[in-house]
Amino acid sequence: MLTTTDLRFRYPVRSATRERRGFELCTRPLTVAAGGSLALVGPSGCGKSTLLSLLSGERRPDAGEVRFGDQVLSSMSDAERRAFRMTTVGLVFQDFRLIESLTLLDNILLPCRLHPALPLNRQAIERARSLAAQLGIDGLLARRPDELSHGERQRGAVARALLARPKLLLADEPTGNLDPTGKQRLLSELFQLAREQQSIVVVATHDHALLPSFDAVIDFVRDFAS
Repeated sequence: MLTTTDLRFRYPVRSATRERRGFELCTRPLTVAAGGSLALVGPSGCGKSTLLSLLSGERRPDAGEVRFGDQVLSSMSDAERRAFRMTTVGLVFQDFRLIESLTLLDNILLPCRLHPALPLNRQAIERARSLAAQLGIDGLLARRPDELSHGERQRGAVARALLARPKLLLADEPTGNLDPTGKQRLLSELFQLAREQQSIVVVATHDHALLPSFDAVIDFVRDFAS
């Protein structure tokens, strides 16, 4: 289960000549059960990505608590939070973040090169190929990102995020570059794969048409003061 309690986070916005009023995010408590899904919706700059970074442990809140199961992220050291992200969290970004010099297979396997808890072995390669087959990109594994469509690159990014069987999957505008049909298809595939491993899915989006697919929705304009 993922829970937060009265999160507060603030960071300054600086310009070349002066410091302007810093952005502050204040949230009410939220809870997402294992296997559940949550959409974060709101305009650009409202704090959706900031909340995702707090949930992943990338940032530590100024006040309040982020808890995943029996782990309190907000009390962990930087090294502990890095290890948590590598072993427990899968991240999907709007801009894919695939490395252009690597094949799609090597991009999916990239987490195995970044942390010793994820060895690059036969099981990891089989897992990458299995995910690629489930996402319909198994015939593209030898290609590099510039040889793939937007949808194919995004499915590769999803496969990479799911490689380590994360229990928490966080996606920041994952369908932003896709057409309406591609959006629904990718979201359905994401939910199906996450359900198979009882992962929590939290997605930041601008797209209100996607919201009926989620178990719960947080509207930043309606629900949070920032």
